[in-house]
Amino acid sequence: MDLNEFKKVVMERKMRDGSRHNMSYTTEERKFAVDFIQDKKALGFSMLQISKELGVSQSTINHWIMPRQKTSGVFKKVSVKKDFSFNGLSIVSPAGYRIEGLSLDSAVQIFGRLK
Repeated sequence: MDLNEFKKVVMERKMRDGSRHNMSYTTEERKFAVDFIQDKKALGFSMLQISKELGVSQSTINHWIMPRQKTSGVFKKVSVKKDFSFNGLSIVSPAGYRIEGLSLDSAVQIFGRLK
């Protein structure tokens, strides 16, 4: 695959699917794009220049080149502070009113009255 073929694929997809944000690309297309991006970055091109040349958005490019964080499903170690001080709950209304320092019971009562 070369740049012209890639751009043709992108244009065909945009024409077919509209400019929706979740167009899918094949593994071969992504590999070409990532290699192209890395080569251009090494030559000092900006991500904006590269995205314009490829015909895809910067967010798509960033998504392709950023390593994804994998979740291992393993618990992570945390520390619990013993000197934690609780100053109460706060409620903020959509209109911006703020009530602070509430106990759990008083917060429940206020929410009950808002119905």
